[in-house]
Amino acid sequence: MGVVVRAVHTGLMRRTHGRQCIVGIALVLCLLCGATTAQAQAGGSGDSWWGADKALHFSFSAAISVGGYALAVPIWDEPLPRAVFAASLGLGAGVAKELYDLAGYGDPSYRDLAWDVIGVAFGTALALLIDLCLRDDSSTVAKSRDGTLSIATWR
Repeated sequence: MGVVVRAVHTGLMRRTHGRQCIVGIALVLCLLCGATTAQAQAGGSGDSWWGADKALHFSFSAAISVGGYALAVPIWDEPLPRAVFAASLGLGAGVAKELYDLAGYGDPSYRDLAWDVIGVAFGTALALLIDLCLRDDSSTVAKSRDGTLSIATWR
């Protein structure tokens, strides 16, 4: 019985360490996105698909989504609710910005919103990929008595 408790304790330690890694990686990526967008210049004419402000929309949406995923790690064990929370947070920020612009405080643009959506998709996918890479699923496949395989992809 002591061996079982020790194995469970070791598994919990690995899981906690993995969560700390995710949060650390997410924070580093947010800082990198912020540093990259700080160099973008608001030049150009009109509302080009490839304007400097589109890089800002993409980068900040990705950073918010990655940060949202990191915030969701201690709350949910499964990655799907984490990803939904991250995407909701990123999209909410993008829509709020465009509504703010629509209220007369900026220039509203569906192209900005499109880059927000692309950034959210990228940030959420990146956070999910990092989470999958850091997971410790050493016993994901088990053979039952009748010979069928049972696969557990998430713990």
